[in-house]
Amino acid sequence: MRTIIRLIVLALAALGGASAAQAQLTFQLRTGDSGTNVQSMPIDSNNCAGSGPRAIYVGGLITNTGGSTVNNIVATMNGVTGNFALGQSATQSVGSLGAGQSAGVYWHIDYGCSITTISSTIAVASSAAAISRTVGLSTISSISANAGGNVLSSTLGPGAVVGQTIWFDASYDFGGTDIGDEFILQPSGSQAFDAVCFRLVGTEIRTSNIAPITVGTTNKIYFRQTQKQSGNGYFASVRYYFEYQCAGASTTARPYATMPSGNALKYTGNYDCSCSFSIALPGATNPFTIGKSSDI
Repeated sequence: MRTIIRLIVLALAALGGASAAQAQLTFQLRTGDSGTNVQSMPIDSNNCAGSGPRAIYVGGLITNTGGSTVNNIVATMNGVTGNFALGQSATQSVGSLGAGQSAGVYWHIDYGCSITTISSTIAVASSAAAISRTVGLSTISSISANAGGNVLSSTLGPGAVVGQTIWFDASYDFGGTDIGDEFILQPSGSQAFDAVCFRLVGTEIRTSNIAPITVGTTNKIYFRQTQKQSGNGYFASVRYYFEYQCAGASTTARPYATMPSGNALKYTGNYDCSCSFSIALPGATNPFTIGKSSDI
């Protein structure tokens, strides 16, 4: 009888341990609405094939909420086969996270001109346990307008070595907003952006006078307005961090934003004009070489 009781206690302890491990990792969508796990993707209602963004970053924050390090963390985005920009892998390695640490993980998704909804599952596996979130990606008919914000400037930071992180800042300008209005801030809407060689690994809000967009916020580029802000002159700047994965590759980012106005979704007014603030990321050098010699 004692043996049986001991086995039952050990089994319950194992179940408790599994539950604790599973609770140790969380994933939160930070490019769309984390409450509904839905993200909008704008398409130009007048000339989708020739105007407007046709790609968007989808991703969020993996957090280790436990008291010990979690190893071998990988994140996989399922359900969007064929939509990864330039063949970006569905699976990304995050590595290890210590207690309380977080890391951003993102995928650059291409999409077409039809109104559709894609159901995707973001799965996170690790040495501790596996978790997943289902995300709905919906294309929405939009128009280019200043009400959707303008890109004011873009600035490239230093660095061009394989394995190094390079950043660029994009500054956005908006008009007045109402409670509940959504801001989507994106580093590039071009399907030609090389997300394979330039891996987005983080974001940071650098400046802002928009109520919900708080300076210092990291790994979050979706916000919902919490108060009415009338008039004009509202701005936010975002620093986007990319890790070089390849030697010699270069690419061009086309930052944009979206915001509802009236009953319509608007995207960046100067996205397609000659005044757009596209930014070229230079090719990286590879400082690591392998040499061999013989004593023969």
